[in-house]
Amino acid sequence: AGKYSEYPSRFQVVGTAHDKSYVHVKSVSVSCTDYLLKEDGQWLRDENGHVVKDERPLAERVSIEHGRVKTMPTRLVLKSELTEASMVTDYITTETTKDQERTEREARLEKAEIEVNELQEVFVALGITDTGGSGANALSWYGRITLQFDFENITRLVSALKSALVEVGV
Repeated sequence: AGKYSEYPSRFQVVGTAHDKSYVHVKSVSVSCTDYLLKEDGQWLRDENGHVVKDERPLAERVSIEHGRVKTMPTRLVLKSELTEASMVTDYITTETTKDQERTEREARLEKAEIEVNELQEVFVALGITDTGGSGANALSWYGRITLQFDFENITRLVSALKSALVEVGV
């Protein structure tokens, strides 16, 4: 009793049946509150009706929730070295990693959008497209660009690229 199991999800064993063929378990999960709650469990809203985000550090917003007691066959219990503290630590580590990856991805997308706009300005300056985008269609998606040019604009682009290669000395 008091130990944790990782199958089929995280459970804490709270007791056994008299013949030990079944155990009494309660589910254990880590939860995080992203928004502030009122005493009645409803989200706290500002004067505009928007939900108020909880700005506390992640470690302060994470808690362990226990479910109701259920019965499970003893043979399904996989003993684990988990503790509530290790579950919280694992959750915080995972969420921190996700946040860093999300921030990096958003930074890459912003940079790609800036570069696409710069490329569009270069095309306008070279006369390949006008400010309305006629002559070439560009589709940008997550830092990748697909370009479709009219035949005469392909000739202009090739000419501009060859001139750039000559200037660089390649």
